[in-house]
Amino acid sequence: MHGCNFHWGQAVFRKIQELGMQPGFQNDLGLNQYCKQILALAYLPGELIDPTLTELESEATIEGQQHLCAYVRQTWMEGSVWDPASWSSFYRAIRTNNDVEGWHRHLNSKAGRGQLNMYLLMRLLATEAALVCDNLTLLCESAVIRRQRKAARRNTQRLFKVWDELITKDKRARQTLRAVSKLLPI
Repeated sequence: MHGCNFHWGQAVFRKIQELGMQPGFQNDLGLNQYCKQILALAYLPGELIDPTLTELESEATIEGQQHLCAYVRQTWMEGSVWDPASWSSFYRAIRTNNDVEGWHRHLNSKAGRGQLNMYLLMRLLATEAALVCDNLTLLCESAVIRRQRKAARRNTQRLFKVWDELITKDKRARQTLRAVSKLLPI
């Protein structure tokens, strides 16, 4: 199981806001680039996240940056719930849980209402389970494709190019972080 990159970034960005750094994020290019590199940590391989965060910590010049690094370290690195490998989206084409949320929306629309009793829910899940084999066959035959906007597809291609440069040692972790931070939609 892997975390959702969107929700990870959202949690980190909320911390940026909580620390009062959003105006600086919007108006100060240096702070913007620094925060984007923190947000881009999730795009590195799990084993490179800690040493790269340590580098970023050593460059933190203002209190907000120091608190942001401490938050990432305490919550996402040293916390008992997640380890970096579980929230790293390195070399993953699918980096969010949008597919799961879409299936949940589909299930809710089939139910026609919320707050189903257990028996109706079981019947609905049994109907969905019966479709799993058919859906798997369609996926294996490439009869079903994942819809993705052109801009998102282009961004994913750029991301894989950056990742390939890290894998082939053409880029170091920090260079990869900078390149990825420029691809972030924020």
